Amino acid sequence: MDRTICEGTLGEMISDAVAAVAKNLRRTSTVQGVSRVDSLEIPEEVLREAIANAVIHREYGDRFCGQSITVDVFDDRVEVTNPGGLYGGKTRENLFDGSSRCRNATLVKLMSIVPLPDGAGSPAEGNGSGIPMMIDAMRAHGLAEPLFCPGFDRFKVVLYRSKIEPVDHGGGLIVTALKHYGELGTRELAEHTGLTISQVRSRVNALIAQGELEPTAPATSRNRKYRLSERVG
Repeated sequence: MDRTICEGTLGEMISDAVAAVAKNLRRTSTVQGVSRVDSLEIPEEVLREAIANAVIHREYGDRFCGQSITVDVFDDRVEVTNPGGLYGGKTRENLFDGSSRCRNATLVKLMSIVPLPDGAGSPAEGNGSGIPMMIDAMRAHGLAEPLFCPGFDRFKVVLYRSKIEPVDHGGGLIVTALKHYGELGTRELAEHTGLTISQVRSRVNALIAQGELEPTAPATSRNRKYRLSERVG
């Protein structure tokens, strides 16, 4: 539903990519003292680290010329993928040992001293602390740990989003009212559930389609009411 191409200096591309992802994530609000603090469902520092790592550690050789880093936002996760696999003896097994191996040593040094344009510090420290930080930050927010997927010619990081529990938008209220009163019309259901007339009608139609309710009269009848189907009753 959204597509952003990030161009410019390395710092600008990283900041723009984080902003592009952030606008497609949910935000949560917490009260701290007398202030309300808004935060992303995935910590911004984790997004920045994953994207910065992709920029710094990607393969820039001729074989990968023209290939881009991709950041894909799904309903349940964010995936950051860069061209080029692991380097310098790094493997899936020793990825979390806190040591850093980079094919682009000059780039790492540059990115450790040049600040990001949004004032969020430098993109990289080059000391191997990035992955442990990402794991700790995701845990602290009650999220699943990042999934790191090294491949022969690419590397992918999966950041899982927070799970949203299904919300009862009124269907359960209607079923409860009919269980208690037997048969009710649209206005009566609105009075007993606190829903509006239009909300009752849309939910009643959905419940009829699901086979949970049945009408007592044709749609043109003023005496039309609703009752639970035999299956639900």
